[in-house]
Amino acid sequence: MNAPRSIAITLCCLGALASGCSDSDQVEQYQVPKQRVLDSINGPPPAEPVPHDDTMLAAIVLEPDQAWFFKLAGPRGAVEDQAERFEALIESLQFGDSGPRWSLPAGWREQAGSGMRYATLTAEAGGEVLETTVTSLPRNDGDEKAYSLSNINRWRGQMGLQPIGRHELPKLARQVKFAGGIATVVELKGKLAAPGMGQAPFAGRAPFASGQGPLAPGLAGDAGETGRGGLRYNTPEGWQAGQAGAMRKAAFVVVDGDRQVEITVIDLAASAGGLLDNVNRWRGQIGLGNTTEEELDQQVHKLPVGSDRGDYVELYGPDQAILAVIARQGGKSWFIKLMGDKQLAEREKQRFEQLVQSLEFGD
Repeated sequence: MNAPRSIAITLCCLGALASGCSDSDQVEQYQVPKQRVLDSINGPPPAEPVPHDDTMLAAIVLEPDQAWFFKLAGPRGAVEDQAERFEALIESLQFGDSGPRWSLPAGWREQAGSGMRYATLTAEAGGEVLETTVTSLPRNDGDEKAYSLSNINRWRGQMGLQPIGRHELPKLARQVKFAGGIATVVELKGKLAAPGMGQAPFAGRAPFASGQGPLAPGLAGDAGETGRGGLRYNTPEGWQAGQAGAMRKAAFVVVDGDRQVEITVIDLAASAGGLLDNVNRWRGQIGLGNTTEEELDQQVHKLPVGSDRGDYVELYGPDQAILAVIARQGGKSWFIKLMGDKQLAEREKQRFEQLVQSLEFGD
């Protein structure tokens, strides 16, 4: 090809390109949203279907200063066989200052808990031994629905399920009434990551130590500890930290095999310290009838508490016992109480009295 012809062809091509580019055909630039932004709008991409081999039944009960969790999980058929009994357990709940009480479903057995686990209820179904765990943590002051949702999503994760949003909660959770309260109950079908797996319930900002259950500040097992509200005391040897909360300024548990007692230190308004009414309430908790003012005078003796002396009663029922002291300090009524197995209570009586006498109250 000679030079003039080559130059002519090149000029023609350049002209054609120039004629095809107008203002309306200019290249435009776009900002493409990141995948996480698209996910927030459209939701995450569909997950792989989760096999429905297992079922979890779980309930949350929010008391003024404690959250209680009841959970039954295992093979689908075995759990569904116990679903009615689980519901009956929740409907039978009653809460007092010593925690929940319930009617044990037929065929179930109860074992004492330890640390964060308050109790374990076992049942046999379909050749499987199922566990219903009862655990508790101090509540934070946050939103109740957000608190429940965080725990439900934790359970969903254990079942291999995606988390849900707040707006989906009414569709998947239902309310079950019991004496004096309402439980939020969910049924989750999926695949447990490991048999019997479980993480601790979410407690917001409430402190707890791994493996020891929730702790009030200062419950380390040494003398001269400081609990909530400036309360000081000496922890008796062998006592473990229990579940303290807003009202519970200190709490302890003592476990010996299947036997257990719980010790709590609670402050209430001064008007709550009526001796006869409280003693009769405690007597009812351990299967005893009411007493009278005259009889009570013979049952109460004084025990040093802080800078004063408190009213001390010892109540022994058929199987359970309550040792309790009511003291007035700083314009409040303080309740120091041991409740649980009768024989263990008798064994721990001296240590209980040592705790009471070591108490020093803050402002």
